[in-house]
Amino acid sequence: MDKLIKLLRKQGVLNTLIEILRKLGLLTMAFRVYERITAVDLHGKGRQHLQASSAERPIPPSDLIVLVAGTPHVEWFLAFGRSMFQILLDTLNKNGAVVETMQAVLELGCGCGRVLRYWEEVRGPEIHGTDYNPRLIEWCRQNLPFARYGLNTLYPPLAYADQKFDFVYAISVFTHMSEELQGMWMQEVARILKPGGYLLITTHGTSYRERLTTRELEGFDAGRLVVRYEEASGMNLCSAYHPESYVRNQMAMGYSVCDFVPAGTQEVICQDIYLMRKVDGKI
Repeated sequence: MDKLIKLLRKQGVLNTLIEILRKLGLLTMAFRVYERITAVDLHGKGRQHLQASSAERPIPPSDLIVLVAGTPHVEWFLAFGRSMFQILLDTLNKNGAVVETMQAVLELGCGCGRVLRYWEEVRGPEIHGTDYNPRLIEWCRQNLPFARYGLNTLYPPLAYADQKFDFVYAISVFTHMSEELQGMWMQEVARILKPGGYLLITTHGTSYRERLTTRELEGFDAGRLVVRYEEASGMNLCSAYHPESYVRNQMAMGYSVCDFVPAGTQEVICQDIYLMRKVDGKI
């Protein structure tokens, strides 16, 4: 399937096909079909070995992994989750935030526990995960019961009290939302963060410039957010590209940016990472 997509893209057919499906109102449905085809488990024979090497935590079925990661490759799913989890801890520690002293942590868009699964190793905070896909949340409830889970919709609010969390993080979440939705969720996270609480997000930044069209590049280089297929917000089909200046000057209003980790500086991690802190009295 990946080879076919690359061939279609090389020959210029894919974009034309996408636009036809879009005009017919069939784009999101066609993408779900593509995900189901991609989810054919080509690596099933290796799952038993991987199970033993992942601290006995269950491995999600391939269709759920594809919904979250866009690939059925279990090895990559686990490697990314482990690396991202360690980067979370390292980035917080570098900025004077010790997770063991926190009371509550939330993963916004937790999927099927790609990163959240590793919080079982941490003693201290109460761990929460929320997502808008009920299948993903139900899998987490059944297989990663050390955390507490909530089901949200594509739009805020979340079912949490004001100022509940010390730390909220969202991995590959704002990368798949319209600009309007991103603004709404930044405000909602501020509501549930304690004064001085931390938010960590990932974005498609400068390392993704080569994927942009000439017109999109003009906007990106001018510091504007670029969003493709915003009607598919919440799906991997929707892609948002964030210039660093946009994140710092617009998206992070009401937050202070404590740290910035560009894509490629950490193994496996292919997105920019921002650690922000809620500014008291600003939101």
